[in-house]
Amino acid sequence: MKKNLIILAAILVVGSTAYAQPRFGVRGGLSMASSSFNSKEDLKASSVNGFHAGILFETSLFPFVSLQPEVLFDQRGSKLDLGGGVESTLRTNYATIPLFFKVSIPITSSFKANVHAGPYAGIALGGTRELTLNGNKESSNVLVVNSYDQAEATKPQVSLVDYGAIAGVGVSYDVIANIAVFLDVRYALGFAEVQKYAETSGPSTPSLDAMRDYQKAANRAVQISAGVSFKIGD
Repeated sequence: MKKNLIILAAILVVGSTAYAQPRFGVRGGLSMASSSFNSKEDLKASSVNGFHAGILFETSLFPFVSLQPEVLFDQRGSKLDLGGGVESTLRTNYATIPLFFKVSIPITSSFKANVHAGPYAGIALGGTRELTLNGNKESSNVLVVNSYDQAEATKPQVSLVDYGAIAGVGVSYDVIANIAVFLDVRYALGFAEVQKYAETSGPSTPSLDAMRDYQKAANRAVQISAGVSFKIGD
């Protein structure tokens, strides 16, 4: 028992000192994005695949607790089957800044697990909307707007600003003293009304008619990413 306690104490000490130094890293991976709709009709969105990539900085607050801001290029969107042979696929690019509070749990001296959560803010950079009508596809660029523009009602519109919360779990492994590789799985929950719809021309289907009555939607995404981080300083 005493021996086990000594081993556990040694692991905790190594784990806490390993995160005492700031770290810089890069990450990238898959984003499976969708949307939740606030509408009179229950519109169901399926996910579209994209990617995210960017940089991170981690600094220790307390033993096992750190602050980790990131700057990412992030793809969001959704796909709607509106019935009657009508499908709408929206893909929007964002620059996002999540700010995580991270709790690291040492499993061994080199292998660690973590949980992390915090807010994020994003700026829309543009995107595309692909509308499929009975097998015919029509693509158009997304308008980035501060508020819904009635004069551009026939065009797809997204809000300039997105914000929400994001949480995840991950593991990391110290390859050598100053370099670690990691793998994370996260879920992002948007709070902002980012997709805007109003009356448009086109075929009449029950779901499309519901979208004409001004709909609002928020971003959702599951992210799987991998990366590498480096200790900064001695």
